[in-house]
Amino acid sequence: MAQFIGIIQGNRGETSKLGSKNSGMLAEARGWGLGGEVQMRYNKENDRDEVVFSINGGSNHEGGIPFIQIVAYRDKDNNLIIEANQTLKDILGV
Repeated sequence: MAQFIGIIQGNRGETSKLGSKNSGMLAEARGWGLGGEVQMRYNKENDRDEVVFSINGGSNHEGGIPFIQIVAYRDKDNNLIIEANQTLKDILGV
């Protein structure tokens, strides 16, 4: 059974894919010097879906691009929780 659905559109039209709790789902878009990923995953330990947003150095893994990652999920009271990795915290000065 599908837990996640992903839709992507490019110059050849739109397509969709399904992901399960076990497989999760990963979508990646890259330019030459900058790229991004969105990962949907099921956290079995905490019984919740999580989304992970990442920014990276793209296809050539260009230096100078800090690896930035944000994880978002809903807690038991349905509040949206957003956590950032240390690199992003350093950039934002928090």
